[in-house]
Amino acid sequence: MFFDLLPSAGRLAAVISVLAASSAHAQVTTHWQGPTDLEQAVGGVSINGLFDNPDNWTLGVPTVDDQAFFSELGNYTVDINGQFMIDRFELNAGTVTLNFLDPANDSLMFTRTGSGGARGLNVGSSSVAVLNINGRLISESGGVYGYVGRNINHVGYINVDGPDAYLRGNISVGEYGTGTINVRNGGRFYLQGGGFHGYFAGSSATINVDGAGSTFQTQGNTYFGSSGNAYLNITNGAYAQLNPYFGSDSGGYGEGLVTGEGSELTTFTNYNSVYNKIVVGGRGTGKLTVSDGAVARAYTSLEVGEAGGNGRLFVDDATATGTNVYIGEYGHGEATVTNGGDLAGRSITIGYRDSGQGVVSIDGTESTLRAYSYGIKVGGSVGNGDAPGGLNLTNGGTATSTTDTTLYRNGHLSGNSTLIAPNAINHGTVAPSMRYSLNDNYQFTETLDRTPFEFASAGGSAAKPRLTIDGNYQQTSTGSLDIHFDQYGWDQLFVTGNATLDGTLNLSVADDFIIEKDNVYDILKTEGGVTGTFADLAEGDKVGSFNGTDLFVTYNPLGSNGVSLLSLEAPAPPPSPQPITVETIDTFGDYSSGQTQSIFTNITDAFGNTQNNIVNLNDAFELLGKTWVSSEATYDNLFGQREARAYAAINTEVGANRVILETATQAPDFTKTYATASSNWHDHIVVLGGTGDDVMTIWFSLDGMMAEEEGSSLLFMLRATTLESDGETDSQVSASKLLTYMDEELDEDGVFDTMVEVVLPFTYGQPIRLDTTVFATAWLNGDIDFSGTAKVDSITLPNGATAFSSAIQSGESTEAYNNAITAYNVPEPGTLALLGLGGVLFIRRRYR
Repeated sequence: MFFDLLPSAGRLAAVISVLAASSAHAQVTTHWQGPTDLEQAVGGVSINGLFDNPDNWTLGVPTVDDQAFFSELGNYTVDINGQFMIDRFELNAGTVTLNFLDPANDSLMFTRTGSGGARGLNVGSSSVAVLNINGRLISESGGVYGYVGRNINHVGYINVDGPDAYLRGNISVGEYGTGTINVRNGGRFYLQGGGFHGYFAGSSATINVDGAGSTFQTQGNTYFGSSGNAYLNITNGAYAQLNPYFGSDSGGYGEGLVTGEGSELTTFTNYNSVYNKIVVGGRGTGKLTVSDGAVARAYTSLEVGEAGGNGRLFVDDATATGTNVYIGEYGHGEATVTNGGDLAGRSITIGYRDSGQGVVSIDGTESTLRAYSYGIKVGGSVGNGDAPGGLNLTNGGTATSTTDTTLYRNGHLSGNSTLIAPNAINHGTVAPSMRYSLNDNYQFTETLDRTPFEFASAGGSAAKPRLTIDGNYQQTSTGSLDIHFDQYGWDQLFVTGNATLDGTLNLSVADDFIIEKDNVYDILKTEGGVTGTFADLAEGDKVGSFNGTDLFVTYNPLGSNGVSLLSLEAPAPPPSPQPITVETIDTFGDYSSGQTQSIFTNITDAFGNTQNNIVNLNDAFELLGKTWVSSEATYDNLFGQREARAYAAINTEVGANRVILETATQAPDFTKTYATASSNWHDHIVVLGGTGDDVMTIWFSLDGMMAEEEGSSLLFMLRATTLESDGETDSQVSASKLLTYMDEELDEDGVFDTMVEVVLPFTYGQPIRLDTTVFATAWLNGDIDFSGTAKVDSITLPNGATAFSSAIQSGESTEAYNNAITAYNVPEPGTLALLGLGGVLFIRRRYR
């Protein structure tokens, strides 16, 4: 928007005639003296007088070569009737109102150009100087400069008041002193070529633009807080069009406020190749608040923490956009969106280069962060990639990206709300309970914050607070998933698509959180499937011991897709120290050969010392047809002497699909035996007799016995996987079953007999792999026998279909199957046939 500032033809002729008449006129400095004595003005009485009355000036009416000075304390109103040109306007004291009798046409133009201390406009004094205008105070185009609060300890105000009030020029507000420009009631302020506000250290500048129709515009970059302090306030429906730098240089502080419905801050669009940016924290420190329905819009980019500076952006019930949004690209930047605010750009970058640190927090229902053309990048990906970036999504706040959202090596994601993206790729850290921020020194900070979870717990919500990824989740080898447990519950990541796992699982448990024995804690749930595992955490591996309880990991448990932790009581330390005596735990049992198995044992002595052992059963020795497996721990007493040993023995029978696990102890009370074992079996099958896609149903039976006391449990996991021609996974379905010694499915003798079902989509002729794992535990004198359990009970095939099986025991070669040599041909309906070593199989046909 540009304004027509040219005078009318008649008045322009008058101006030209004045110029011609004054060509030989020597410059004078004439002072306003008003129509009556100064005592009235000093006393607060407004003294009115015409600008073009010679009696109101010490040396006559100033013309184009002259300087007009207002140097007396007092309150003066200068009536301007016409168009006047002067060399320089200076207000050193008092309050002067330029009252344009015809504000739409009358004007006062200052013309001084060049450099140096004396400029075309100077408002400010050692007390307070105030200039009010209701018409047009303008500079001649090109090289004409003005100051408001130029000198040290000088204070100057300009009030541009009314729909015809207009101020134009290259005006610096607060160069050494304090300057304020108020644009209100439809007034307009236009800067030629930008400006520097709060220029030197110790200076202060404020530009207030208030009310509908009030306007502030500039064509160039406008710097707020070069080395001093500067403030821009756009309020109550006012409009500003400029390219602002808040905190532009080292040592400077710049702050912007855009608030109120209809208030808008927007940049110029590609004017003279100027970069059309909103910068909050250039080389200095900046802050921008957009609130209460206001809009801040950057044509090129919205940058918070740009060139080594520090910046903070607050979007509260408002909108802030940039073609691209950078939070902490080269500097340190933080953006906070609340109360339904929206921060958007084609792409969003948070903490990008090695020198940058960035954090974005989206909090509250309908608060959004949007990358509407590309993706969201969090953390450094340039140089060494050490720039930390954090994205917090809390209490209903969401982030959306059209393409992938990527957490780079130092990228972090937290919260209890939703990230929407086709793929969320985690090279960094996902930690729901962490909060990321910049501290008072603008340094990246991590803090444990359970406030959203505490709030949900207090409200009695049945659903666990969780961080949701609406899309697929991929965690790479450098990625980490951090889960925290405390009195308000535990973290959970929910994925609507598929999850691919690698990298690290980190658990932290508050001291006051009691992990219940024989419980399942879901930490990752997906609507798709889970492939891969966390590094060094295979199925059934122990994650750690927390507050007296061991946690073991299981993937796709209990008929669902995800990751859960199975809790088992850890060996307890003795109530008080006592001497160790040499004791032997004598337990023997049958052992039949099978695949390599290993048994974990734990010994705790009277002093709380522990020793864990893993024993390979194939390396165990047999005695009288029985197997003896022992683990030994030796400890020094308080005098440093090795005085005793403790033993644990485990009796285990492992077959193709069977385990008998018993524990017993004859050791002192402080020795507690704990044993685990697992059995694995798999088979390859293929279904022929049709074309295209179909489904079949597979039932597995679980039967056995476990002691009703002393603590035993069994976890059965089934996976049915369809394979590509090269053996890679096509799709996978799974089912699980957990039984403990307290389970209601056990009869009075501890016998259990239950079924697990899985429905498997397949393609005729497609290889199918069936895998089962039985993970068993027993404590003290507890025992569990699941010999012959986990059998394939029956399969329902489509009508006319025939299943072929290779019956591969775990650990054996699949070469026969891969060479299309089938071990078994499942015959006609109702005929019994052996499938693998898992048991008897009944084949049923499904008729349509």
